[in-house]
Amino acid sequence: GGIDIHITHDVFLMALRFGWFGIPPDVEWVPFLGGIAFTLTENKIKLFVKDRFISMNFPYWWKNRI
Repeated sequence: GGIDIHITHDVFLMALRFGWFGIPPDVEWVPFLGGIAFTLTENKIKLFVKDRFISMNFPYWWKNRI
């Protein structure tokens, strides 16, 4: 395992958050120098977004699990 950290312009992060994790855009955009970080565990994705950690299932389109 490792940690993926993504920091870029807010519109790209909003698109990545929605496309990868299903978190739709909202009125609270990504702050300046904000980003997302995630790591894959055996059964979940641990995602750090909006100053908190979220544990979520793998997306349904992932055929192979870890």
